Amino acid sequence: MPTQPKGLSTVEAAVLGLLSVAPAHGFALARELSPNGTAPLFFTAQAPVVYRALSTLAERGLVARDHEEEGTSGPPRTVMKATRQGRAHLDEWLDRPVDKIRQVRLEFLLKLALLERLGRDPGPLVDAQYERLLPIYEKRLPGMTPTAPGFDRTLAIWHEENTGAVMRFLRRISSTR
Repeated sequence: MPTQPKGLSTVEAAVLGLLSVAPAHGFALARELSPNGTAPLFFTAQAPVVYRALSTLAERGLVARDHEEEGTSGPPRTVMKATRQGRAHLDEWLDRPVDKIRQVRLEFLLKLALLERLGRDPGPLVDAQYERLLPIYEKRLPGMTPTAPGFDRTLAIWHEENTGAVMRFLRRISSTR
């Protein structure tokens, strides 16, 4: 019996997202998420991690067997698909902005890539993401300013530049819709 879904890891979300686009077997998913695959270059996963994610998603009832497919060599391959529960769980994940600046580079970009593959408008997520990160952008780190001595200065400059770049990126992709 499937367990109640909890949060998705990034690899689980990628696998679930790909299976929401079209059913596939583990080998095809692993190939797509490999460095030489068709997935976006910013996100790759090794085959054992993809198979583990697929297994976890099946245990949780988020993906299920669709059919068997004869392989070119070896036993038949089990083609999996996202379940209704899986697609609903993916939708919740896709609609939720990330909480930290460092999550933009991987998790947020993965959400944008999956939204595009699913034919969904990324605008609401981009707008929600901007609003979520705005307080972080506007917040000064305690005691750390660009005029502070030593490493505090370095960290303050890093924070300003990094958060500023993310916010400019979000404004730019928001204005291109």
